[in-house]
Amino acid sequence: MEDKLIKIKNENFEKVILIVLIGILDSLKNHVISIEEAERIIFSPYMENRLRRDNVRSEIIDIIICGCELEDIESLLPEELDKNINDLLNRTIVLLKQYEKIDDNFWIR
Repeated sequence: MEDKLIKIKNENFEKVILIVLIGILDSLKNHVISIEEAERIIFSPYMENRLRRDNVRSEIIDIIICGCELEDIESLLPEELDKNINDLLNRTIVLLKQYEKIDDNFWIR
């Protein structure tokens, strides 16, 4: 029973991370936030390591790693930035669709 509860909590956590990623990537796409802001929120080696420690799915961590590279893309290949943001956004949406509905009244306890 406890293993199932831990799995459900981890899946809910992952789902919330994906929702946050969608918001950040959409904000980047629409020039509402800067890449530097996105790095302070989630696209950083710290967040990558923290999510690894929390046993978050490798596909989510891969999106975080690619997000960490957006600043390099912006400075070296600015014409590729929008394509990369859209690719990350699409990958995130595909992953989010794999999760069940959160049935708890509140996902944080």
